[in-house]
Amino acid sequence: MDTGRRRPPLTPHEVAIAILQKKWTPHIVVLLRDGPRRFSDLYHEIPYVSHKVLTQQLRALERDRLIDRRVSIDGPRQVLYELSDSGRSLLPIIDALEDWGRRHSDVTQGTTNDGRVMSASRRRSGETQSRLLNGSLPSSAELRGA
Repeated sequence: MDTGRRRPPLTPHEVAIAILQKKWTPHIVVLLRDGPRRFSDLYHEIPYVSHKVLTQQLRALERDRLIDRRVSIDGPRQVLYELSDSGRSLLPIIDALEDWGRRHSDVTQGTTNDGRVMSASRRRSGETQSRLLNGSLPSSAELRGA
């Protein structure tokens, strides 16, 4: 049954959030910040992403006109992904998010959000979390808290 109610168009902030909340989008944009990259480069730089999911995300970003896909015609076939003008316009937003995260991260600062110094055990826990996020596994002694 049609009630006649339609969803109003997305507001500008809803569009921005919808794009940025897509899985791996910020990570891909950051990796393409310095120039074109091959699929295999992106695949190896993003931890835990599957081949299928990365392919889907790159296609979605291309559909959203945030990245351009180039196929070289000289020599062996090579596919490169690079930020489009629209994608490059996201960089100041990504930079601002990184700055905000740095300022508000008790893992990297060793302090709580209100400026108090964290306990040594909590700091070790934060360091372990940080290492996990960066792809290096902690030793068994670190996991035991020794």
